[in-house]
Amino acid sequence: MPALFLTLVFAGVGSAGAQMPPAYPFKPVRIINPFSPGGSLDLVARLLAKSLSGDLGQQFIVENRPGAGGSIGIELVAKSAADGYTLLIALGVTGAKRAPILPDTPTVGESGLAGYVVTAWNALFAPAGTPQAIVNRF
Repeated sequence: MPALFLTLVFAGVGSAGAQMPPAYPFKPVRIINPFSPGGSLDLVARLLAKSLSGDLGQQFIVENRPGAGGSIGIELVAKSAADGYTLLIALGVTGAKRAPILPDTPTVGESGLAGYVVTAWNALFAPAGTPQAIVNRF
């Protein structure tokens, strides 16, 4: 009986000393967008942050760290602690289907934002009154 008692006492001391880590996330999580606010990636980051905040019960905060073609934000995340509290806003195709040039890159819809489809376009504009000959040259 004394041997059993000592075993139970020491077993209790061992488990009392070991702290169980809290469930992730137990504090706010930063999502780094390596590009300027207001762009399509910023929109995706903010929608994702809102969704994750609701699903995981913790605040997910978008921080824009633009510059050097995204390198500033990417470097910030690469040098952060590997604890899941600083994330980079992971690559996604914004169309309805995967891009043939990036067949392994999921669409944003496949990544958790069902129904998300954005098509982008670019244009070159000149001020009103620009001579037509110049506009035609472009």
